[in-house]
Amino acid sequence: MPHPRLVAFDLDDTLAPSKTAIDPRTARLLIELAERVEVAIISGGQLEQFTTQVVSRLDHASRETLSHMHLLPTCGTQYYRVRPGGVETVYAHPLSDDEKSRALAAVEQEARRLGFWETDTWGDILEDRGSQITFSALGQRAPLDAKRAWDPTGTKKNALRAAVTERIPDLEVPRVGRRAWTSRTAGSTRPTACISWPSRPGSHSTTCCSSETASTWTETTTRCWPWASSAER
Repeated sequence: MPHPRLVAFDLDDTLAPSKTAIDPRTARLLIELAERVEVAIISGGQLEQFTTQVVSRLDHASRETLSHMHLLPTCGTQYYRVRPGGVETVYAHPLSDDEKSRALAAVEQEARRLGFWETDTWGDILEDRGSQITFSALGQRAPLDAKRAWDPTGTKKNALRAAVTERIPDLEVPRVGRRAWTSRTAGSTRPTACISWPSRPGSHSTTCCSSETASTWTETTTRCWPWASSAER
């Protein structure tokens, strides 16, 4: 196998369980990897999630090593470099007010119409992440087991995806990850709407982004580095 120039990882359920910090072993291995190649982490989460789960655990990395770390939150619509004093913005592509309004309305109204709008949730169902509107059927803080049990066959995901696509035809609605979001594709004039739900137990995606930017970062996935998956350790 040729030596990779870059290794890209998903965050939740790949580098660490959902919404939790990477463990010391993963932190050490990420640092060792960044000493050799560029390392990118991409996920649907906000920058705060990246800094809490990953960056805060790399405090013993050298300045040179940190320069090889790349963070792409909100499905790659934002890009940050890790520096010794924190993170540096490379770009961010926020949604317009009109895009946010139409995305929020389409997802909520179609979820309610289909009977997918839950009343007993763990936190907010809809979240404005600036460059991404996120829909979590059971709330932003729902436990992983509950997420997986909510739609084990993907039937609900596919139905809502089709309904939202019809409502906002100018936005793309791909199938990815465990949540739903609407975001502007980096490097493109066409926004991307992402609708996603719990993966089947035991399944692990390596990226949850279908944007043009993300495709340039995923030359190599975690399948090449099995130590990086929390499910396989």
